[in-house]
Amino acid sequence: MIAAMTPDEARAALASFLAATPREARVLVFHDFDADGVTAGVVLQRTLERAGFTNVQRLPTMRERDAWSEANRARMADARPHTIFLLDLGSRDEPLVDGARCCIIDHHRPDGTPPGALLLTAYRWDPIPNTSLLVYDLCAPLADIEDLDWIAAIGALSDVGERAPFPLLAAVRKRYAMSDLKEATALVNAARRASDYEPENAARALLAHASPRELVRSESPEVAALRAAREEV
Repeated sequence: MIAAMTPDEARAALASFLAATPREARVLVFHDFDADGVTAGVVLQRTLERAGFTNVQRLPTMRERDAWSEANRARMADARPHTIFLLDLGSRDEPLVDGARCCIIDHHRPDGTPPGALLLTAYRWDPIPNTSLLVYDLCAPLADIEDLDWIAAIGALSDVGERAPFPLLAAVRKRYAMSDLKEATALVNAARRASDYEPENAARALLAHASPRELVRSESPEVAALRAAREEV
């Protein structure tokens, strides 16, 4: 049985976890390759950087989405992390990387917690937020990330839809054109579906643009690659 945390308890637990993490420590953000996972990874990366962490690496999973597979665990270990954040990839009671601290942030039904890890799950919340909304909510007290709301919204539009009853989605609909948000969501999702598997194009596009309109109108190489992927799909 996984102990359920309230949202306030989860925010406090994340703050305590980060307070015990040296600002210069190697922090790895390992996330799913879909729109929810990529946007969650980008929001957490930016939050950590703005909170003063100086050695943050973000890495999407391979097409094999099992974070506990030999190949994905090897990729995490190769980064030599002091601390790992695992996003949108579930949870189980097996260790990930020996010697690394671990925090799992997720909305799926958990199947356990790795030894010594912190599990922040929204599985028993009502309503259940997707991972990008969950990460945004947990990170909001840690740094000024209001400008990242549209990124979290893209993950939500992909995972739970525009009618999901979350305040952030209502706020984002007032600030940005829904047509731009939907187009950006389609572009971000295309990266994982094309034959040329490059989810980093989606992450780089999100990191390089300040709004969904700027992203969808961009002629940057990353966005061009996303358009090509969408056309192929």
